[in-house]
Amino acid sequence: MPSIRLLVLAPTALLAFGCVPQDQYDSLLMANNTLEENQAVVESERDEALARIDEAEARVSEAEGRYASLQDEFGGITEQLGNSRDNLQAVRERLIKLEAGPLPTDMATNLVQLAATFSDLLTFEKESGTVRFNSDFTFSSGSDVLKDGTTEAISALAKIMNAASASGFECEVIGHTDNVKVSNPATRAKHKNNTYLAVHRAISVRTALVAAGVNAARIKVAGYGEYRPVVANSNKGAAQNRRVEIVFASSTMLAELPAASDISAPATEIATPIETEEYDLPK
Repeated sequence: MPSIRLLVLAPTALLAFGCVPQDQYDSLLMANNTLEENQAVVESERDEALARIDEAEARVSEAEGRYASLQDEFGGITEQLGNSRDNLQAVRERLIKLEAGPLPTDMATNLVQLAATFSDLLTFEKESGTVRFNSDFTFSSGSDVLKDGTTEAISALAKIMNAASASGFECEVIGHTDNVKVSNPATRAKHKNNTYLAVHRAISVRTALVAAGVNAARIKVAGYGEYRPVVANSNKGAAQNRRVEIVFASSTMLAELPAASDISAPATEIATPIETEEYDLPK
């Protein structure tokens, strides 16, 4: 009997001194199960969040690809717009040039008014920037002496040439005649042929412009005589061919030229032509 009692007492002692109470054990077990469940929920939520991040990163990468493509497309469009703008500007400049000719608008407008004021004496060709004096109203037949009525017109032209809008332009004064030969002995003594007469008339216009205040360094002269007609000559020539033209052109050298007041030698009319051998030029 004593041995049986010890066997019974032994489990009781284990419960009393080495084991957790059943209710506490059950509570701990329940808490552990709850933690495991919560951990599983957190891990599931974490996995879902990571999946959403992966999707977001994929969308960002896709957006970056579209952005790079749009940048390339935008660069092409920008280049096309730049080319279109350049083309439009070129067209605008051509249209302005067609409207105003080769001269500044203010200068061209003043020359148009000059031609309207002295319509019998001169004309202005806007497209080429040329002032054309009618020789029959500017000179007597066979003469290179300007008529009295030309002074006012040449002074007005000099004023236009000295305006700020014309400061970057020089001109060439070119004489032309018809095909009627210089036959009068008195005339031939000064003008050996039509080329001499054309040059001397151009010199007379230049001299008058310089006297009116235009810098002599801005003006050069030439003469073609009868060899550049604008209409067919008859037996008596043609009035349209007897002319002195002033052709304006821009110059990059004018800023370096001395002022007219700094030039000591006065511009004078050449009364006697330089002696040169005369050739019979083809008509």
